[in-house]
Amino acid sequence: MKVNVGTADRAARAALAMVMLGIGLKKQGRLGVISAFLAGELLSSAVSGYCPMYQLMGISTAGKGEPA
Repeated sequence: MKVNVGTADRAARAALAMVMLGIGLKKQGRLGVISAFLAGELLSSAVSGYCPMYQLMGISTAGKGEPA
C-alpha cells in the first residue's frame, strides 16, 4: 500500500477518531456502534497513512517525502 494520507490529514483523522470514539463509548444503540466503527476506520487510516477511498478517487494529501 502506498501512503496517500499526509501528516496534517493523519493528525486530523486521529483527533476526529478520538472524538467519535468518545461518542461511541458514551452512547448506546446504533449511534454508539456506528460512531465506534467509523472511529476505528479513521484511526486505521491515520496510523497506516493509507486511505482506500482516496485511492479510488485518485487523491493524495501526502507529500513526496512523506514517511510510510
